Amino acid sequence: FMRLFRYISKDNQSETKIAMTTPVFLSNDEKGRRMSFVLPEKVAQDGAPVPNSERVSLETMGGGRYAVYRYRGSWKPEATAAARKKLEGWAAAEGLTLAGDPEVAHNDPPFTPPFLRRNEVRVRVKAD
Repeated sequence: FMRLFRYISKDNQSETKIAMTTPVFLSNDEKGRRMSFVLPEKVAQDGAPVPNSERVSLETMGGGRYAVYRYRGSWKPEATAAARKKLEGWAAAEGLTLAGDPEVAHNDPPFTPPFLRRNEVRVRVKAD
């Protein structure tokens, strides 16, 4: 988180301050454990500033169709695993084939009490 925070707090080549957005995405895939967020529309249109840190990268997230399960509560792995299981059960009942690794989206700052937190787990749906 602190690497991303420094990037949006002017630790980039143009020393541009960028507004923090939600959700913050957490994923664990072939590239490893990653945290990411969506740049504000104007920043994306103008071209995102180049990070000073080689440990921060810019990527375009492709659009697509996702199955999403929204849940409240803790950010603990057990809560995410339970949400993912519910999502997978719902998708199977709907005849959807999930493709790829799940992503977790957190919509609230860490100081929000867990019972008020809005979270999502999402997985891309395989095209027919």
